[in-house]
Amino acid sequence: MQEREEIREFLLEEEGFETVQKDSFGSSILAKTKEELDTLSRKLDSYITSFAEEFGSYLRNEFIERIRNDSDENSDIESVISKRKYNLDMIQSLRKQVGKCRSPEDFVKVVKVYIQSSNLTYDGTKMDYVEARNHLLNRYSSFSTKHKSTKSFLSPANWQNGLKGAEKAIENEYLYQSMLQETFLRLREYHIEKRKLPLGDDPEASDPESLIDPKNVIIELNLATYACLEFNKDKVEEFNEIVVRTFTRDQKNIRCDKNMLIIIDKFVFVSDVQEQLSRCSFVDSIVLLAADTVIIDSDLDAKLLEGRNVMILAPQWLVPGKRSLMVSGKPHEEKQEKAGFGEVGLDGKDGNPSGSFLGIGQRFQGIEDLTVQACGGNGQDGQDGGDGRDGTDGVDNALTSFKNEKEVHVPIIYNVETSVKKKEGTQGTAGQDSGAGGKGGKGGAKGSINIVDLVHHGKPSSSFRGLGFSSRECEGRQGLPGADGKPGESGSNGCTTIETTKAHEIFGKTFDVFSSTDTQKLPCNRTTPKGEVLRETRINLYVPRQRDSLPPVCKMFDRLMMFIDDSRYYSSKLTVKSIEAFRNNVKEKLCS
Repeated sequence: MQEREEIREFLLEEEGFETVQKDSFGSSILAKTKEELDTLSRKLDSYITSFAEEFGSYLRNEFIERIRNDSDENSDIESVISKRKYNLDMIQSLRKQVGKCRSPEDFVKVVKVYIQSSNLTYDGTKMDYVEARNHLLNRYSSFSTKHKSTKSFLSPANWQNGLKGAEKAIENEYLYQSMLQETFLRLREYHIEKRKLPLGDDPEASDPESLIDPKNVIIELNLATYACLEFNKDKVEEFNEIVVRTFTRDQKNIRCDKNMLIIIDKFVFVSDVQEQLSRCSFVDSIVLLAADTVIIDSDLDAKLLEGRNVMILAPQWLVPGKRSLMVSGKPHEEKQEKAGFGEVGLDGKDGNPSGSFLGIGQRFQGIEDLTVQACGGNGQDGQDGGDGRDGTDGVDNALTSFKNEKEVHVPIIYNVETSVKKKEGTQGTAGQDSGAGGKGGKGGAKGSINIVDLVHHGKPSSSFRGLGFSSRECEGRQGLPGADGKPGESGSNGCTTIETTKAHEIFGKTFDVFSSTDTQKLPCNRTTPKGEVLRETRINLYVPRQRDSLPPVCKMFDRLMMFIDDSRYYSSKLTVKSIEAFRNNVKEKLCS
């Protein structure tokens, strides 16, 4: 009887119900009462639907408030996405379970479990109301076994739809965070490939404070998954702050400082080195510090680097195709002209020493296509010695002298006069000495090559096969000696001839018919000394430039970290994980 009375009072509490006769709860039930109880069941379903909508609004507001107060909201993007995915999975699971509920009791149980697992603070008064009404209806059913409605007045699908708004808000936040990451990666790819960024008009040329609509960027990048995203003012500002301006604000820091060319940027292109070296030609070391990626998009040959040291410090390396970095000593390609006549050849210049190469990173893409060489420059070939000049030949019969003698046989009647004409040849000159060839210059000293993979650094070699890039360290080749000059050929001496003429005088008169001339050629020694090779040395006073050594790694790393910490447009949740992993690896493995 007490239970009947409770049900009667329950019905009277509901608006639209009249006084119920006591005998309506006997073995039979009045038709009017049946209709009223069915209506009550419908009202309970409507109440649950309304409650689900209210609870959904609460969940939506609670989710937004938690995001606003979440201390981890600015942690790395992957953690944020993972957390939002968990939130989305939870609300979707809740909706799915609500849709499977067979009674208000099931609904209340599912909601309570969700509240507890999500650590929510929620007033359960309305759920108590649902439970109480459902309990009384269940007790009524036990009284009237004859009244079983053939219709179901419970609509779990409506209860489920009441939570749709909360699910949509959480899904929008999850997709927004995912969009930030994917858009950043796409724009990063554009930037690395030096393609025009799909950001409409040049943002740097327009108002620096103007904001780009994220929806336009999504369309340009063909990211259809995010086409239905909803953006409020805060999301638009955040998108521009940590995505767009990372690529449109130039924060490159270039210094020629204490014999070092230092280039610091979010993305550093090796192709920039040549231009900057023209402004800092005096430096001994080139230091490239990238907060995100160093792109080895061009070769650096020995003629450009001239034995300078190179240091590259970046979390990620990208080598798009076959590339070479040559810190080798600058070769002496100039050939010395032959020394002058009779000069000793000059020794060749000593080879220039190689610089050293040091790279540090934790992700390497295309590194197997990179070649690094640190060989000493070849010594210059010695100068060829100068040839000796040939000696000059003497002239035959060049100098004439006379000598006369008279023989008196019969005074006044007969005399013989002898005339001696001497034609003497001149002496030839000896051949000139030639110069010896110069010695070849010494080869330059080799440098060192080391690329540190922070992920595997310090691990046993058996667990790491190496990065796979090509490297070569070698001493420079000594220059070839110059050829000796050819000694001068000797000149030949001139020959001498003596002509003796005898004239006969009779009574003071000379008769040619009785005169005679005798010609005598003296023995002729034509040979003079030949030149020799002059064995002397001409030292080359050229001194190869000795470069300063690489700067300390930890000091350069600190400079990079200062740049990142001061970077308004780079240090964000999109990059913090990579930066922190790089920071911790360097400190732990190199700068502890």
